[in-house]
Amino acid sequence: YDYVIFDHSSIAGSLVPFVPKTTKSIVINHNFEPQYFKDNSHPIISFFMLRSVRRNEKKAYLRCSYNVFLTEEDYMQFQSYYGETLSKCSVIGMFDSTDLLNEKVEYTYQYPPKIVISGSLSNVQNIDGIKYFFSDLYPEIPREWSVIITGKHPSDEVIEYCGQHDNVTLIPDPENIEEIVNKCDVFLCPTRLGSGIKVRIGDGLRQGLPVLAHSVSSRGYGDYIRNGVFLSFNSSHEFSKCLREIQRKLEKKELSRENIMKLYRDLSSFSCGVERLKKELTLKI
Repeated sequence: YDYVIFDHSSIAGSLVPFVPKTTKSIVINHNFEPQYFKDNSHPIISFFMLRSVRRNEKKAYLRCSYNVFLTEEDYMQFQSYYGETLSKCSVIGMFDSTDLLNEKVEYTYQYPPKIVISGSLSNVQNIDGIKYFFSDLYPEIPREWSVIITGKHPSDEVIEYCGQHDNVTLIPDPENIEEIVNKCDVFLCPTRLGSGIKVRIGDGLRQGLPVLAHSVSSRGYGDYIRNGVFLSFNSSHEFSKCLREIQRKLEKKELSRENIMKLYRDLSSFSCGVERLKKELTLKI
């Protein structure tokens, strides 16, 4: 083969030494794996396996022909932990799996706003995010606002938390998450664990919603932050300030759904991502 592509450093680390010298190896690095593994594994498993995860990732990063990263933050973390590599590296960002994006704005802002949280509701990092939301962030939200939490397989903990508040609605296992998101005003991602890009944030941007996210979840969304449609926070105090700023912009009509959707098409559509990837591969491989 001329090329071999490894989807993830854990796989690549154990196999890249066996790639013939005449074949170019490409590794897709979804995140900084030691951090993701540590945050999403049982402590006992993490204790025994974390060293192997680090070893494989370092081996893949240093020995492959070409490293592909989804975020600049991941690339910088690799450099910090594993040093410089002779392999060629590129940051390609996130892009959608299709160009069949929503073209219509079917909802207009009306006070009080609706906040939506979407994603899997049974994995470690998202359950932690829901707990963090209710313990630290929820008290900062005006009671007349409503919160929609939707996603696959909500755990018993999530169901219990949601059931304790009158202005919180849980929609489990929806047939179409985007129809739900489209009827809301602000997309919130309270996830504070893990590494890499949080792709579910795309649910909000795709529908033209401004985003509030914990700083851990803001990795890879720098262009949206610079355009003022994505705000990040590290504490309940910062969250409260961001929430007031979003409310002000909504009431002043400074956040246009059409503009956010256009920005998403320009930055994260399938065709845009493919062109970006083709350019990188042409220049570096």
